Amino acid sequence: KLNKMKGEEGQPLDVHFAAFDLVVMDLRAAGAAMTETEQVTHLLMSLPRSYEHIVTVLLAMEELTLRKAKARLLNEEVRRSEMNEEEPTGRAAFLGAPKKVHGKMLALQRARTQGL
Repeated sequence: KLNKMKGEEGQPLDVHFAAFDLVVMDLRAAGAAMTETEQVTHLLMSLPRSYEHIVTVLLAMEELTLRKAKARLLNEEVRRSEMNEEEPTGRAAFLGAPKKVHGKMLALQRARTQGL
């Protein structure tokens, strides 16, 4: 059941985490022993495709715990939500860029708006 678990695009992560935790608890109750590393691996594998880049970042972290993984994923979900709410004009793609790049993109956008 854990190997087939896959989160749906658009499903809140806390809902996915709750379902994941229930499966892990059921496995433990049945006598299965799972290390934290195995749990983290299964959780990351169960995420929707849109989380591939953050999964790559998390896998590169040393000493990644289930708690840290969930916290980072929830932060990513909040970041995505805020970007969608605050930046409907297309500037969202440049929010994470360095300030120098961000400033250049704003100047370019302003020039386009003014017809230059």
